[in-house]
Amino acid sequence: MPTRAVAPQTLAAFGAANSSRIADSNEDDHDLETKEIIILHEMTFLRDILSNTFKYCHSTIHFLNLKSYSMETNIVKAKGCHFVMVHGATFGGWCWYQVADLLLKAGHTVSSIDMASGGIDPTNADTISSLQEYNQPLTDFFTALPSEGKVILVGHSAGGFNLSFTMERFPDKIAAAVFVTAFMPLSGTTLSELMNEIVSIIGGFGDSTFYYANGKENPATSFKFGTQFAREFLSQNSPSWDLTLWESLEKKSPIWQEPLLYTAKNYGSVRRIFVVSKEDKVIVEAFQRKMIAGNPPQMVYEIEGSDHTVFFSKPLQLAEVLMKIANTSVSK
Repeated sequence: MPTRAVAPQTLAAFGAANSSRIADSNEDDHDLETKEIIILHEMTFLRDILSNTFKYCHSTIHFLNLKSYSMETNIVKAKGCHFVMVHGATFGGWCWYQVADLLLKAGHTVSSIDMASGGIDPTNADTISSLQEYNQPLTDFFTALPSEGKVILVGHSAGGFNLSFTMERFPDKIAAAVFVTAFMPLSGTTLSELMNEIVSIIGGFGDSTFYYANGKENPATSFKFGTQFAREFLSQNSPSWDLTLWESLEKKSPIWQEPLLYTAKNYGSVRRIFVVSKEDKVIVEAFQRKMIAGNPPQMVYEIEGSDHTVFFSKPLQLAEVLMKIANTSVSK
């Protein structure tokens, strides 16, 4: 089975990492040149489609069918839920395109939100000094949501801060919050603290760039992942075309210094699910387990063979997990 749900108290020991090999085909130089040109045109076309989709849909994105799946899947039509997708640092709502497509095909609604400075949002990341500012597009989205019905809120990586912030403010509008290899911070935690903990585990962020809009004597105000770091640590199991797309769309992400604050009454009333990425080399499995143990969710799912960018490396398996969550949600 590609995914499995386990109760937090019965989590299995870490699995051995799997590796994949891509065999080189025997082609002459002319064929290789032709293929390179075709790939370049395809990537340009894909980027244009995504850009136009953003311009016309912005906060609520019903993605185009950009990829066909010939394999048999366990995804079937179901009574529609509304999924609200939150990206992590340096991404935009576009990163969910494959998962969103699968959910839409199954009859669900998908809204992929650009955080402030993310995706096509024009905000300068270096001007964002608080989580409240960074989260404003998601706050506006939830404020506009009708009171009847609830959504399933899904966040990746640093997007866990956005989930927690929103759970505290709109608990009555969220049926479940899904942390996909995401920070699941305790109240009082800052983003910098968790980033520093990551550094202590993996040794640093390689060729990533940190920006200091307030001077080097003050904390960094934003950052971007480096190409080598992304390919070796963030997306080592993902298709190269998705990494190329990400590299062309990546933006600086803000680093705010204020702590996240929430209460048991609001945050604690929302059902939480954590999705473990078994081969994440940044928020490594041991750190994911530590967060789960320190702030236990109601359910934990595991995805084998997935790297940090689960929506690239294992979109089908992630969609299947979200389907299972939808089927057990109290409110649709």
